[in-house]
Amino acid sequence: MVVKKLIKKTPKAPKTQKVKRWFRTVVSDFKNVDDSRSVDLVDNIVDYYLFEIETGYKEITNRGNLAMLVQQSSGLHAYYNAMANDIVQVRLWLEMKSEHATAAKYKWFMQSPEAAKKYGKGLKVTDIRNYIKCEDDMVAYDMIIREISDIQHQMESIVENLEIRGMSLSQVVKLKVAGIEDVWVDLSKETNND
Repeated sequence: MVVKKLIKKTPKAPKTQKVKRWFRTVVSDFKNVDDSRSVDLVDNIVDYYLFEIETGYKEITNRGNLAMLVQQSSGLHAYYNAMANDIVQVRLWLEMKSEHATAAKYKWFMQSPEAAKKYGKGLKVTDIRNYIKCEDDMVAYDMIIREISDIQHQMESIVENLEIRGMSLSQVVKLKVAGIEDVWVDLSKETNND
């Protein structure tokens, strides 16, 4: 009965927005790190996710109408979890592109007469690896992957915190249903009703 009263008094939760999926866009539009359109695409992805991360950290706090918070909880979790999965796919694809570029450079060092002329014959694999790591495009791939990886970790942190938020809200609802005490949800203030 308490739960029915709680739901009747609650305003409707806003509709959850649709997640922008970047993976397919990256696969179709990203050529290489030397291409300015590809770099602009990565910049757009980073800007989008940084905005979503900033918004996500604000969503973690438990403040407001209890029933509204409970209603929004699963939608928020699904929204940020979908973004976390998408950014993982983007990172894995960029890593694959980086590995492909590395393999092409190894092939060039091992088979190209131009490489033998420039660097000499009989280069060791470690020497080749060091030359490849120093190439500007490989450094660019590494920086892009690190940036995307950082975004991935922050997004996973938001998802984890939203799971914790959901569990804590569940406990508050149980207290409310049991009639133990009136429940105020505002972590910046004390929870008694005086």
